Parts: sequence; C-alpha cells; structure tokens
Amino acid sequence: MKVLNRTVTVRQLVLVAVMALTVGIGGSAVAANLAKEAPAPRANLGTEGGFNYRSETASLPGNAQTLIRANCPNSKSVTGGGVFSSALFGDTAVNSSNPFDDGDAGSTPDDGWLAYVDNYSGTTASGTVYAICK
Repeated sequence: MKVLNRTVTVRQLVLVAVMALTVGIGGSAVAANLAKEAPAPRANLGTEGGFNYRSETASLPGNAQTLIRANCPNSKSVTGGGVFSSALFGDTAVNSSNPFDDGDAGSTPDDGWLAYVDNYSGTTASGTVYAICK
C-alpha cells in the first residue's frame, strides 16, 4: 500500500492504528496510568527496524489550544504519528493530528508530526506528540 508516495507495510499500519486507539482512550484509567510514564520533552525514543521514533511533550494550559510538534531527524521522513493527553476523558480534545512540512526544499508534509490539542478544563495537563520516521 502507498501513503505519501511511500510503500507502507501492514506492521506500520497496525502501529499507527494502535497509536490512534491510544488517542481514543486518552482519558481512561489505562491512559492515566500511561501518563505517569510519559517520555521527557524532545525524546528520541530509539530506532527499530529502520524506523526512528521521536516525541515532544508540552504543557497544555487550561482553557487553551496548544500546538505540539515532533520533528524527524534530518534526512528522515515521517511515516506516521499520534498524540496523547494526560487529562481526564472529556477535558481535552485533539483538534487535529497530521504530518507537516517544515519549510524545507520540498513541499511534501514529511518533516514531522503535529497536533493541536484543546484543553477545556481549568487545570494544566500535558500532551505528547509522537513521530515515526524513516
């Protein structure tokens, strides 16, 4: 299968689906426990099977929208990504989650993953965006 003019394997699609499911259960008790293990800001989560996994964690102030971007390393292109919020179910919403172009020579949105997260609560939470790069 081709996505952004790149061949994508079933394993890659399953990984993206799992990340999307995490967004779907973002406010549940399972996700609340995962929040305790959230990576540090601008983490390079490692390399596996030729893929590089990156993350960016940011504060989500109450009653505000926050943009979080996870950049791929130079010469790598994003193949997928996702977003996680530490807030309780219903307190935050993912406004958008998609690849982006960072103004390099090409206009293909392949330089990383971004998300806009709306925090409807009056309290600060945290959010993490993940990028899968190759």
